Amino acid sequence: MRAQFASLSCFSNLKTFIVQFFLLPFINILFLGAINNQYGSADDWVVSAASILLSGMLQAMSSLVVLFVNDQNRGIDRELIARNPYSVYYWGTKIACSVATAALLTVLNLAFLYILAWLFAGNTSVILDALLLLPQMLLSGVALGFVTAVGGWGNSDPYRWSNWIQIAANALSGALIVYTQYPRVLRMLTELFPLAHTLGILFHVPDSGFHDFVVSVLWGVIGILIYRIKIGIVRRNKTIR
Repeated sequence: MRAQFASLSCFSNLKTFIVQFFLLPFINILFLGAINNQYGSADDWVVSAASILLSGMLQAMSSLVVLFVNDQNRGIDRELIARNPYSVYYWGTKIACSVATAALLTVLNLAFLYILAWLFAGNTSVILDALLLLPQMLLSGVALGFVTAVGGWGNSDPYRWSNWIQIAANALSGALIVYTQYPRVLRMLTELFPLAHTLGILFHVPDSGFHDFVVSVLWGVIGILIYRIKIGIVRRNKTIR
């Protein structure tokens, strides 16, 4: 596990850690908060909590992708295929590292937001609600991360899939505007991602979030199918094109 954490740039030094875990999420909160004040009507504390959860999900996704790409650069992926491509230990340590990193980022920022809400008589209850939604957001991050990691496997740009999904997740998450207020087409697209229903709970949408759990599982199944296809290509051609 220590080697997995060491492979993530956010733990390389204190400056990088502060930027990744505090500065970037805080900038994202300010950005969404400014947009909400200008064009939206949601509670700023709700938008901030939703933004932090989204940042945690994206961190889980990107961490899993980075860890797998690092192994590709070192040729470990070929050794994995030769020995046991379905190694529980191999994928388990990467998932555990990604989840732990994302959970740390989310909890630290929610704790900071809670202190601000307490000092300025803000909505502290929504921050506690956000903690309860964290497991589902982490599951969503792992599912999307696995798909984008194996999808980009062997491509000239291994981060292409994750970049596309990150853009889509930011646009369709419902972190700024609750998904029920989206235009019909966009609302239909939100159903394809395991995000909006979970974050909608913070906006008091009567939703159990079970939809996102099911969609996360489906994304995981898609990832496994893509992984099997890529393994077959490697074993037949000794390369991925």
